[in-house]
Amino acid sequence: MAYIDPCIRAEEAVHEKAVEIGWDSTNRDFQTVFLEASNWGELKKKISKNREKADILVFLGEDEELNRKAVSDSRLDIILSPDRKDREAGVGKVLAQKAAENDVAVGLDFSRILQASKKEKVSIISSWRRVFEQCDRFDTEYIITTGATEKFQLRAPRDLKAFTDSLDGEGSKAVNQTEKILEKNMQKKDEDFVRPGVEKK
Repeated sequence: MAYIDPCIRAEEAVHEKAVEIGWDSTNRDFQTVFLEASNWGELKKKISKNREKADILVFLGEDEELNRKAVSDSRLDIILSPDRKDREAGVGKVLAQKAAENDVAVGLDFSRILQASKKEKVSIISSWRRVFEQCDRFDTEYIITTGATEKFQLRAPRDLKAFTDSLDGEGSKAVNQTEKILEKNMQKKDEDFVRPGVEKK
């Protein structure tokens, strides 16, 4: 499988460096759309507006209630950093189950660790251990991304794999999810058409 980081948001030089260190491609090669919303009505509208044009649709985590509603929508591909605004809004039993049922992957952004204080790092790492435990328990897909906006934030796939393994996650699974998501969405698009220009009824 290809090593693809879907969540790099940076200038061309960062993408070029990412390829140099082992990423087969980055989101220069496809369209990742990031969604932010403060309530379910707003998020539903943004999902509807962006789903067709997005190869990968990512929701940036909010509070626990909105996170659960987000992963109940199978049009979403990734919920990135569910606990980014609320440490308590991590991945518990309910969210992990709903995400698994709707084929929504949980995304973990490594750049958060690089930018965190020592105390915050301990908290994030502890949260990630629980994420891997819950996701493995319910067969929920998860992905780890560099989330890089600067070169110094980049890490090679092998490094993210090793880091995930050190937290009792499945590193190979975490760095290989993007290709599966892209293939799934391409298949869905193909199924929406009988032939070019003719939609299924």
